[in-house]
Amino acid sequence: MVKNTKPSKQREKGKNKQDSRKLNSRRTSNAPTARKSRVSRSCICCKEKGILLPCNICSQAYHLTCLGLSESEVSFSHWVCADCTDNFEKRIREEEIRLVKSQKTDKETRDKKLYHKLMRTEADTLMKRFKKKHPDLVKGGKIFYPINDTLLWKNPELHEVEENDMPLPKVYHIHPEVLGDVLFISDFLFTFKDLLQTQKIGIDLLYNALNTQHENKIVKELHIGLLRPLVAKMIRKENSDKKLDRGLSYLLCRAQKIANLEEIMDSSYLILMESIFSSGLWNEFIEDSEQLIQKFEYFPISTTYYEKYTLQEKIQMISLLISMTLDSLQFYQEITKRIEKREILRKEKDDIHMQLKSFQKGKKGSLTSEEAGEINERLEEILAEMKGIRTRSECIGKDRNYSEYYVFPWEKRFLFVKRYKPIGGKGKESESGYWYYYNSKEEIESLKNCLCLKGIRETKLSFGLEKYLSELIPPTNPEESTSSEAELGEIDKSALLENTAYTLDNLKQKMKEAYTATLNTLGIGNSEVMDQIEASNTVFDLKEAFIALSNCTGSIPKEPTFEDEPVKKSKSEVFIWEDHGDLLQFWSQYLVGVEKSQELYLCYHIFAAVLYKYLDTHKPEIPPEETSYNLARRSYRLERLRKLHQIEEEFRNQDQTCYVCGEPGLMVCCDGCPKVAHQGCADLDEIPVGDWFCAECVEKAETMRVTRHRARLTKCRN
Repeated sequence: MVKNTKPSKQREKGKNKQDSRKLNSRRTSNAPTARKSRVSRSCICCKEKGILLPCNICSQAYHLTCLGLSESEVSFSHWVCADCTDNFEKRIREEEIRLVKSQKTDKETRDKKLYHKLMRTEADTLMKRFKKKHPDLVKGGKIFYPINDTLLWKNPELHEVEENDMPLPKVYHIHPEVLGDVLFISDFLFTFKDLLQTQKIGIDLLYNALNTQHENKIVKELHIGLLRPLVAKMIRKENSDKKLDRGLSYLLCRAQKIANLEEIMDSSYLILMESIFSSGLWNEFIEDSEQLIQKFEYFPISTTYYEKYTLQEKIQMISLLISMTLDSLQFYQEITKRIEKREILRKEKDDIHMQLKSFQKGKKGSLTSEEAGEINERLEEILAEMKGIRTRSECIGKDRNYSEYYVFPWEKRFLFVKRYKPIGGKGKESESGYWYYYNSKEEIESLKNCLCLKGIRETKLSFGLEKYLSELIPPTNPEESTSSEAELGEIDKSALLENTAYTLDNLKQKMKEAYTATLNTLGIGNSEVMDQIEASNTVFDLKEAFIALSNCTGSIPKEPTFEDEPVKKSKSEVFIWEDHGDLLQFWSQYLVGVEKSQELYLCYHIFAAVLYKYLDTHKPEIPPEETSYNLARRSYRLERLRKLHQIEEEFRNQDQTCYVCGEPGLMVCCDGCPKVAHQGCADLDEIPVGDWFCAECVEKAETMRVTRHRARLTKCRN
């Protein structure tokens, strides 16, 4: 059976006819009818009686002549006066307007019902399609949120979400493309400041330091900290090369046990950085930077780093050094150690959570209230310790546009945003991103309210923002919030940005000190060398003076055997390199090719290390302070030795023949003079046991005044 349905146009015509019938019926119903009230008996106009025409609505009556009408022009059954006609037409118009409004309202209601019906049908269709593609996300005809944000914003009608406009972040005074690199460098320095031996630096101070055209303390510490593990790898025996850079790596490999590498890096870090980039040990990091490689050929790092290289190129080189440093063994061990320690703490934290859960449920054999309190304290300690163990600053979340949000522990007043498109839409997409920031609590709360909690990314971001707002209160003072150097406290920032480059005058002073130490310790001196050092004004002149200083020779004084013996000197050549094998060969080879001041500084530090070590081992020993007892014993021994020497000398000075007969033989020696005599010639019956004096000495003693000095001689004579 086929149902006879009218076309849509005929249905519309039928509806129009029905509406017109309703309107006519309303008009006829509102037409004037005979009033039941009393009609006036006199004309309203002339106040006279006669044949009157009454109004069908009101009680007024009129003469036809007063109205100026004829009988043919008047409908006696439905005549209305002028006053009632105006009110009647007004009522008709209002009724028509009311009818049109009701028709419009009815149509809108019908359209809404139809729209909702279609939407329900379409929603059911979309749900079926969504369930078919993602059956794991739909259970019982409902979607379990949160889901992937990409799926969420593909069908916002299905998920009943609206895209609210997020508050725009602020632009930092550093360019948005450069700010991200500066933040990355600052975060790396803060995370490994103990290993790099650097101080905590704000992004503003770091940016100003990198943007200067001269060497300063901040940039110097940064480069030395990054170069330290790289230099250690470069100068290993298996990596040292005798041909590269005139054997610099091999020279440092041989000199590392003698020279202080920290002093060498302090004055020659640009030379070492240049050698690292050209060594070939880190080609996998450098080969992608073609522009830098080309610039290295025309502008050497050691002489033009601060003048010819732009801020972006300096940042690019520092980023390369960071990547190479992270690949070193020292940093690998440190990062592995931190990860393992964090994993141990995480396991302990999970165990504590399990114990606390069983305690809250009241299970048998669970913790007591005292033990639960102790475990809670331990849990807080673990969380604080885990917070301090970091390898980098992680993103707290992403929004629907994949913009990343960061909170750095060294700059907690700012919420930084990494967007892949610049604000305003003017500019290309960038992989490194454009960086902006929020710094007011109201902005962050407004951002949090714009997030959709049905998406996984924005749910995580909302949780991170809530935690950030609960822990930290951004500053309300705008002047205070625009500075990132508050953490430096009272550090003199201008002193950190002063020029710290070593000059030739510093090297000349060090060479003079080495010359003076050699002169004072070894007695070696040549006034021409000092004059040559004083007259040097260029690197080449100072190199020649340095070669002359290293070629100095002299004598080493020998200590006397006794204090009263004159000093005796024996000439011997001084060779300070005698204990260092072939180090002199490579040092001399590198010194001959020196063209830059930092290279000359490097040679000086190796020479000074060898020289001062030689001076320490060959300087004269200073006798220690003696006690009175040791001094008395030593004086007694020296006195005995002096007497023995005196006796030996007297024996050597005695005569060889008898002063009486002039013949040699067994004779007695006079204790007063060098004369000797035979026993018979001296009229002696036996050889005397004590002192014996000849006749001349006895005669002299008789004629001289007896003194204490001659008492013994007088006694012997008597």
